[in-house]
Amino acid sequence: MVGTAETIGGYTTPAVAAETSKVIWHPSGQFVAFTDRGTKHSTELYVYSLRDGKPLKLDYLDYVQNALGRVDAVEIGLHCVSTPQAWADDALTVKLYFSVDRRETGRHFYETLVTFHLDHSPKETPRLRLVSVQQPKNPNE
Repeated sequence: MVGTAETIGGYTTPAVAAETSKVIWHPSGQFVAFTDRGTKHSTELYVYSLRDGKPLKLDYLDYVQNALGRVDAVEIGLHCVSTPQAWADDALTVKLYFSVDRRETGRHFYETLVTFHLDHSPKETPRLRLVSVQQPKNPNE
């Protein structure tokens, strides 16, 4: 077991997390990416290494802040949902859906794709690098 809802996101119960979380395994079986609810309107991304039978949480750069900057915003409105899509060799693709509140025009919704690269070798601590954040687009346009 990597963790429980109480030790990871903490918003939901283990039973609800099992129904709502998205989990994808790296082809090697040594890494896992999954989500857990951070709030009622958000999910958080977690990536763990499972080498030698011990879970190690991998840190990564703040891709949400990167996406916000691309739409001239600095904070999430209410919604921020990350969903891991796939591992392609060592590339992890994550779909990000978020909202931004603008004083003049109200709430706007965006979605984008984020790509990470997993650097790992038997002698080094694995690392997750942020490779790209596509320009966010309104999903309804």
